[in-house]
Amino acid sequence: MWLEHWWVENGEGFAFTAAGVRLALGVDERNSRVIVTGQQAAPNGTEVVKGWLRGYASAVLDARRTKAGKGKAVLSPSEERGQLPTSVEGLIAYVGFNS
Repeated sequence: MWLEHWWVENGEGFAFTAAGVRLALGVDERNSRVIVTGQQAAPNGTEVVKGWLRGYASAVLDARRTKAGKGKAVLSPSEERGQLPTSVEGLIAYVGFNS
């Protein structure tokens, strides 16, 4: 949803779509905003995205378990069993990304 322009200018990392397509990024010099300049096929992009999301979802679950232990959240039966979504779409819904 947001990237710092210096991150792109310094070549600090990379970005993917939810479908695992790698994005080519640039910076609009008029306002220092990050822009997408193209897309590149990434043979293992979907697995990279799923791996990132699984790690993030695990951290969210850990945080929710901590809150539930303090009475500040109620876990779903799936969360109680440690079951997380398996699809990219489900993982995105679980961690709460929005546009």
